[in-house]
Amino acid sequence: MIKKIICLGLTLVMIFSLSACNKKANDFSEEEHLQRVTERIQARYIHGDERLRPYDKPNDDGKIYPKVKATDFAVYPIYDENDDLRYFLVEFDPFGYLYVRIRNEQLKGFSWLGASTSMYMLSSIAGEPAWTPYTIDIANSTDEIWEIDENGEKIVYAQSPFSVRGIKDEKRYLLNFDGYIPAVKREGKFINLISNSEFQVLDGQITEKQPIAFISFTNKKYFDL
Repeated sequence: MIKKIICLGLTLVMIFSLSACNKKANDFSEEEHLQRVTERIQARYIHGDERLRPYDKPNDDGKIYPKVKATDFAVYPIYDENDDLRYFLVEFDPFGYLYVRIRNEQLKGFSWLGASTSMYMLSSIAGEPAWTPYTIDIANSTDEIWEIDENGEKIVYAQSPFSVRGIKDEKRYLLNFDGYIPAVKREGKFINLISNSEFQVLDGQITEKQPIAFISFTNKKYFDL
């Protein structure tokens, strides 16, 4: 019985020690987060072997495209609807982009199980897939109306909605309401960069269904930055 109590006590001490060593996101300033993310992207994509896949369609078209080495990149802070720093956007040259989610470090022991534990989590390894602007037809069962070219084909972009919409000095947002909405804010209203249309957030909720970017953050060690 005494041995069991001692083992339990040692286990609790070990767990507490491990959790106490985990760094918190608010331990760092925005400038420090920017520097840390920039250094990690530089090491992985510029000096390292990680490459980007040139998607030319939002869905798999059956073709295999060789991955391409990034030659340069820029990192931008992204905020939630409360103006709290939650993400970073990485825009690559010659093409491609991805998002970085910020959170508190997780217990390092979980990495043995293949789980993500870093303070910074990538949305994608080889860059986000190409995307197509669209709107929602609320009057017809929320059908998606995709933007098409003169040949009736979906228009696709390999750069982020922020880049495609020409966002430079404006504050960038990524709002999570049953899906991620890349946006900027003008005169108290948000502009959804997928549809390029206005919407509002009232009492913590969006006022109507919005087009979303198909972004996910996978809890696997491989996506740690």
